[in-house]
Amino acid sequence: MLVRVGGRWVSLDARLPPVLFVEALREGRLAEFLLPASAHREVRAHHCRLDVRLEGPTGRCWVQTKSVTLVEERTALFPDAVTVRGRHHVEVLQHMVARGERAALVFVVQRDDAIDFRPHERSDPAFCRAVRQAAAAGVGVYAYTCRVTEAHIAIAGAIPVLL
Repeated sequence: MLVRVGGRWVSLDARLPPVLFVEALREGRLAEFLLPASAHREVRAHHCRLDVRLEGPTGRCWVQTKSVTLVEERTALFPDAVTVRGRHHVEVLQHMVARGERAALVFVVQRDDAIDFRPHERSDPAFCRAVRQAAAAGVGVYAYTCRVTEAHIAIAGAIPVLL
């Protein structure tokens, strides 16, 4: 599910971010995360499902990924509409940190033209507040761009998160 925007490919498949995250992690391309002993997908956590639970010698890390396709003036923005479900995911991650576990919110920008990421205040101020509160409480917040071609998509690298 690709579209051409300004001469570049953009992936619209919202199911890809957890797959891309685990793939990049297993290939050692995410310096912010230690290589886990195992990565479990679609795991139950505090009345919802989160995308990934990493387990390794240093403990567990709960990860929720979000698919980002909106870029304005080279800044990736999420969400592009109100997301009550997304806010709940962020609150669950914060709850996991309060329980003494690690948690991360990972924004996967499914295009290559963003130089930074910012929560999209105009689209959903409540989600943006939840992200800032979670980050202040210890939830890691990361953003990555992707290389996208007609035949392949992969996480390319980290970009700064501006909260």
